[in-house]
Amino acid sequence: MKWLSFLTSSDEEALWKLARDCWSSNPKHVSVFLQIVTRSLLISFLSADVDECAEALDSCSMDAICQNTLKSYKCICKSGYKGDGKHCEDIDECASEYNGGCVHECINIPGNYRCTCYDGFRLANDGHNCLGKPSFLYIWDKTVKKSSPCRIQDKQSLLLKPNLCG
Repeated sequence: MKWLSFLTSSDEEALWKLARDCWSSNPKHVSVFLQIVTRSLLISFLSADVDECAEALDSCSMDAICQNTLKSYKCICKSGYKGDGKHCEDIDECASEYNGGCVHECINIPGNYRCTCYDGFRLANDGHNCLGKPSFLYIWDKTVKKSSPCRIQDKQSLLLKPNLCG
């Protein structure tokens, strides 16, 4: 029968053998045995790790991920947030000089952003560019920091001749 749940059967057997040996050689050695057992138990107890993340004992922000470490934990802000993990704030991707990469409008949402297009345009499959009339594609022009129309005959010509916009 196990008397301490964290000891394995072989640990328990070794301790009982040590106890019998100490007692049979000299009953006064029992105090030495008890000191050995006490130290062993203390070391086992101190080396046992508590998963603060799983037990909800962490102080991470709601916008952070808790990672268990030996004897502790660390907090890391989720993608789209910045901070020390205990305090995370949203990164406003739309506030950058590239407007989040959106051609028309950039809308910041917690931890992310999304692009939208002006009336009469629709968002291209890439999620950033806007499609207008069938022969135009509006592309973000880094040099003037605004979108400009590019007349294209087909998608392949835009890929092969990137200077079609200007």
